[in-house]
Amino acid sequence: MDQTQINQLLVSYADASYKQSLSRFGIPTDNVLGVRKPHLKSLAKSIGKNHDLAVELWNLPVHENKLLACLLAEPKHLSRETTWQWAISLYSWDLCDSACMLFAKLPFARSIAIEWIDDQREFVRRAGLVTLTLLVVHDKKMSNDDILPFLNFVKQHATDERNFVMKAVNWLLRQIGKRNLALHTHALALAHELATSSAKPARWIGQNARRELALPKQIERLKAKDKSI
Repeated sequence: MDQTQINQLLVSYADASYKQSLSRFGIPTDNVLGVRKPHLKSLAKSIGKNHDLAVELWNLPVHENKLLACLLAEPKHLSRETTWQWAISLYSWDLCDSACMLFAKLPFARSIAIEWIDDQREFVRRAGLVTLTLLVVHDKKMSNDDILPFLNFVKQHATDERNFVMKAVNWLLRQIGKRNLALHTHALALAHELATSSAKPARWIGQNARRELALPKQIERLKAKDKSI
C-alpha cells in the first residue's frame, strides 16, 4: 500500500464530528481529518511494519499520517538523528504521546529522553518526560537506582506553567510512585513537598499526585506486589 492509497482510505474514514471534538482537547485541527484511533490501528495492522513508509508518512502534513507513522515505524531502524527530528516537529499532546510509545522502545530511549527534558520547547520536553514515564511503567529491567534520579526532573520542572509539560511531570511522578513500595515512599514525599509550594503548577502537581498515591488501596496494592516478588 502506498501513500496515495493510504490517504484515500484516511479520507474515507474522516469523521467531522470527531475532528470537532479534538479541538476541545487542545489538539490543533488545521491538518486533521478526524480519523478515529480504531481505524488507524486497523489500517496499521493491515499494512504491517514498514519503516520506510513510516518515514514518508511522518513527513506529510496531515495529522493522521504522522499518527500512522508511529504505528508502522520500527525502533531498530530509527536513528538518533531522525528521532530528534521527529521530536522537534511535535505540535500536539496526542501525537507526542503516540510517538513516545515508539521512542520508549529505542535502545537509547533513556539518554535521549533526558536530553529532551532539558529542551525549552514544550512538546520536546513533554516527549522526554512521557518517554521516561513509559519506561517506568514498562521496562521491568530498570532498578530503583535507575528510576530514583527521575524524581529530580519532576522537582526541576514542576514550576513549568505550560499545560502539557505540567501534566507530563505529574504523570511521571505518579507512575514512579506506583512502581513499587520503595519508590512510592520517595514519590509521595516529593508530592507532599510540592503540594505546599508557592508555585501554582508545582502545587497542583503535588496535590494531584498525593491524592492518588496516598489512597489506601494504592498502598495495599504495592504491599501485595512486594510480597509476591
